[in-house]
Amino acid sequence: MKEWVSEVESNIDSRIANLKLNLKHRNNIPLLSSPEIKSALEKIQENFIIVPIDKAAGNISIICKRFYAMILVKELGLNANNPTETYEKIDTSGEHIIHNHLNDLKSAFNINNNAPENHCLPKIYWLPKMHKSPIKARFIIASPKSSIKPLSKKITSAFRLLYKQMESYSKKIKYFSGVNNYCVVQNNKPVI
Repeated sequence: MKEWVSEVESNIDSRIANLKLNLKHRNNIPLLSSPEIKSALEKIQENFIIVPIDKAAGNISIICKRFYAMILVKELGLNANNPTETYEKIDTSGEHIIHNHLNDLKSAFNINNNAPENHCLPKIYWLPKMHKSPIKARFIIASPKSSIKPLSKKITSAFRLLYKQMESYSKKIKYFSGVNNYCVVQNNKPVI
């Protein structure tokens, strides 16, 4: 058996050596770094917005800026003819709102948000829901940095603990009864 293993290893080593000789390394230039492509994208962005499509990872949509703004105005009820129950207009500055957030975080939750880069408000945007007919919009108010981010992190941690507790409880039910009553998945692994 040793002779056979030695022969197989020798064949593998010779093939690897042959591949290394014929392997040609090319310097790949990222497409989005190309000046021509950057210029073309900037030209597109003068009149259009490029956004990801809801529930279609990796797919994008190119939307007219005027239409995009019109949908946001309609959602927020900024035109006098169509007020909305979801949003309420207030007459105060963003700095005042942020100041209130920081005070409330400190007094109610004992959370300090001293990072100045987090002293901003989240923005509203929307993603097209192409899987709906007619096409609808998913509105999102979020920001990678905002005045309430520390509270959001704490709430996320609490929900994660709750999720794990419910998952554990359901596993015990499944073990004793054979019935899986837990329908929440974090990723595609349980489905696969």
